[in-house]
Amino acid sequence: MSKMTHRQTWALTLLARLHDKASPEVRGFHAWRLGSHAARLLRSMEKTGFVKIERQAENCFRYSITEAGRDHLQSPTPEASDEGRETE
Repeated sequence: MSKMTHRQTWALTLLARLHDKASPEVRGFHAWRLGSHAARLLRSMEKTGFVKIERQAENCFRYSITEAGRDHLQSPTPEASDEGRETE
């Protein structure tokens, strides 16, 4: 499994929290609900199998966390790198 950056972990956690707060009928969230930065990070993780992205229409996508994504977040020590992390 490839390492995730801290930002990717943040975006995946955001998506998981949105799913946890939503009713069971909700299948995913549009980019405007996530924010463009989180949506871009989630798109970069699609090949990992942690995120499912469905095209709704031209330039309209629905983002969902997968069971693999939830398992990754619940693992004791999710792998993360400092790549792309801003310094203060």
